[in-house]
Amino acid sequence: MLKTVQISMEDILFDAEGVSQMLTDCLRRHRKQCLLGVCQTDDTLIVTFEESSIRNENELVLAPFRSQGTDAVTAEIADRYENGFTLRASFVLEDKLWGLFEYGE
Repeated sequence: MLKTVQISMEDILFDAEGVSQMLTDCLRRHRKQCLLGVCQTDDTLIVTFEESSIRNENELVLAPFRSQGTDAVTAEIADRYENGFTLRASFVLEDKLWGLFEYGE
């Protein structure tokens, strides 16, 4: 079963931590879910989940990248990966690159 969540880009700017928690809650509902994909439109981030045979205890975290250059972004992805954060998607919000990271096992 496919579950789709639409998030206003304004909500991300206003409360990225709260939106991250809401997405994490989608993983941990009674049904077992995993992140399937992300699509950006002008003012909405569409996040899709699908049923999984494994309960996912990971967290989803939205965070802006510190820099925009290719080398800096590549280094930040690697640094975050070493600290347990796997990049699942990226998107642009107010001319700044953001990432959707999955944290956990």
